[in-house]
Amino acid sequence: ADQFTLTVDGRRTPIDSFEFRDLTAPSDGIPGVVTAEGPGPASEGPPRRFMLFFEDGTSAPMGLTRARRAADEFLSTGLAPSDLVGLSAYDTGLRILHDFTPDRDALRAAIDLSLHDGRRISDLAVEINRRIESLNLEVADVKEADRTAQSRARANTGNVPLIQGASSRQGPGGGGDAGGVNLTGSDIIQKSQKGFEVASALNKMKFEAFSYAADDAPRMRSVLQALRTLVDSMAQIRGYKSIVFMGDGIPENSALYYIEPIAQLQPDQQLTLMSDTYSMSSDLQALVQDAAAAGVTIHTLQTRGLEAGTAAELRSARSRSNSLQSVALSTGGLYSASNDALKGLYEFETSSRSYYILGFKPEGSPDGRFHPVQVRCKKGASVRWRKGFTRLPPAEARARIVQAAHLLPELYTQIPIELSAVAGPAVSKSRITDLVVHVPAGSLLFLPEGGRPTAHLEVSLVAVDEASREVVKTSRTLRVALPQASGPSAASGSSEPPGLDIVYRVLIPAAAQSIVAVVQDSTGGLLGGARIALPPETEVAGRVLGLSIYSLREKSLWIELPDERFGDAVAGGAAAGGAPAGGVTDYVSGPTLRTTFPPDEPLLCAFRMPVDAAPIGSTLQVVIRRGDETLRILPLQDGIAAAGGTVHVPLSIEGLPAGDYVLAVQEVPPPGSGNPTATPGDRGTAPFRIRPA
Repeated sequence: ADQFTLTVDGRRTPIDSFEFRDLTAPSDGIPGVVTAEGPGPASEGPPRRFMLFFEDGTSAPMGLTRARRAADEFLSTGLAPSDLVGLSAYDTGLRILHDFTPDRDALRAAIDLSLHDGRRISDLAVEINRRIESLNLEVADVKEADRTAQSRARANTGNVPLIQGASSRQGPGGGGDAGGVNLTGSDIIQKSQKGFEVASALNKMKFEAFSYAADDAPRMRSVLQALRTLVDSMAQIRGYKSIVFMGDGIPENSALYYIEPIAQLQPDQQLTLMSDTYSMSSDLQALVQDAAAAGVTIHTLQTRGLEAGTAAELRSARSRSNSLQSVALSTGGLYSASNDALKGLYEFETSSRSYYILGFKPEGSPDGRFHPVQVRCKKGASVRWRKGFTRLPPAEARARIVQAAHLLPELYTQIPIELSAVAGPAVSKSRITDLVVHVPAGSLLFLPEGGRPTAHLEVSLVAVDEASREVVKTSRTLRVALPQASGPSAASGSSEPPGLDIVYRVLIPAAAQSIVAVVQDSTGGLLGGARIALPPETEVAGRVLGLSIYSLREKSLWIELPDERFGDAVAGGAAAGGAPAGGVTDYVSGPTLRTTFPPDEPLLCAFRMPVDAAPIGSTLQVVIRRGDETLRILPLQDGIAAAGGTVHVPLSIEGLPAGDYVLAVQEVPPPGSGNPTATPGDRGTAPFRIRPA
């Protein structure tokens, strides 16, 4: 530690803690210990995390294809066994291709799938080069016209530059005197016309340049916002965490490479001032500060590589590369523009196999400001470090994490919640739907409060349609107080606090929806997120209601979110001193509704027949499908269910491999119905997943 010097906010700062972490294999086989030649005692710490980010929205597709293939090989040959890798992409929006996992085969399959995704093909990079080339041709035309006009002017009147215009003083005899140069009336008119044409051409090019910049800037800023969201989503992760950006890059100003040829033709200070509108320097700095607050390192890989091209194309590429270098340098990462993308990925991984952690006590309370840091080594070694830190006030840090959880719920698995949408009756062009959030047993922290084991959590649900319009939005706080006499296990019959099934009944339009649920344990500080996609609702005669899959192995406490007018909800009996206003007074305990099950779990399918849609002459059956293949058929034991009655069907999934499935309730036409080709039709479906044992 005494070989390092640390400077914070320009002042020398004592190093209070010093740690060396090393993932390289020790020669003596003892984990966490290095040889005598090493730099000192080492610890492994939490696993490293790498989020590979493919920026398809503004980058050339060919470069991202090469980057994906390099990433595929990197996952096969690089990394330590304990490393966790996630995959994300930005095309029409930010998407998680796979959450953090050590499963290299699953990651490679996700990369292969994304290679064939049409959404990743962007024409913006080609369009930028086309626009730059078009502007350069227009500039060349103006220069040529200027040279031709000046040649004519020198031949007729002497050396008079066209772009300076012409002045004339008419004499009594109709002649003209322009500072000693004789110009005829026709010369003056012709020269004025040429000057007007040049000015018009310049104005046209300026308009085009800023129109292009105005088109590019929102798309570039969206990429930076996506990166900031990724950074926020990794804030709660301990240990080394990095984002590997792969793409053409983000320019510091989306107008500069458009106005540069115009400025060379006619220097104009106003042109430079107008271009400041499209500067993204503040957005880039905000990304760096967010990374400093979350402790995230950003490595950047320029996927265009080292290429040849016109001077304008090279200037454009250099402009986008410079910002990538700056972001990497500021966050303690590396930058690569090599034509060998795999080499760059190896460099990024190797750079974090051995590193030091210097700890110090910051002054004052969290202020949300960026504090610059400098690290020097007395040994003269080359040192790379994050160039500063940001301490967010607790409320702001929490708000940003929750917001990121709503945007990227796939990355929030600290509480492994599940989300189901149970369809009810249709109302006009909408359908009553129960959104059920399952919180697994043992996921919440229960502490004594008022003589009862009590947990506090916040539950929020958001549904958006295909146009990104919010159709459902709610956020509630819950206090779950278990019975005092029998402790946490009383309500569920287990030795740990029970799981919860939280129900929120809403009216959802029949269009396609994306629904996100986020649960935060306010006491334990952990978060869980889940997302489901609902296809467009189609009218099916006799559709069954409330099709659900329940686990018979465990029971959960069922809590219905109260009307929003009551505010916070209180579940599990009256709190000390009186009954809770707006809450439920007793638990309802029953089978757990889930969407993911181990292969040996006993399940139950349940649904209700509509009052006016009992099958006549037909029979019902329950089938399990994977893709287009029907794997199991389960006839109803009671034959035809009565109208308005509830049907329960035991399910067996034993022997089915891990993967995604669909449970369907089908109506089977009676024999001899007059239609020999009639096939069973779905009256309702419910997706579910079998996880590995």
